Amino acid sequence: MSTVTTTDVDLAELANIDDQEYQGFKVGDLRTAFTEIHNKENWKLRIHARVKGVDFPKYNAAAIFFAGSPLKVTAIWEDGTVDVYGDGYYQCIGA
Repeated sequence: MSTVTTTDVDLAELANIDDQEYQGFKVGDLRTAFTEIHNKENWKLRIHARVKGVDFPKYNAAAIFFAGSPLKVTAIWEDGTVDVYGDGYYQCIGA
């Protein structure tokens, strides 16, 4: 078993984690997107939200990054928005 020490971690890189990318999006942008869609009482619960359809890839990446849960589109609206559902963190880890 190995132990990670602070000398093993690039602290400057950790400080700039929001500038790192995941699935083509900056982590800071994913954090903002996830904050918009997660359950406000407990972020680990199921996700139910309405988002702009053109932004679905960003919200999906955010849900996967933070909760491990891909989103499913459950309804498409004439105004270009979509209803999305995600299992949430608890479901993904089997809690």
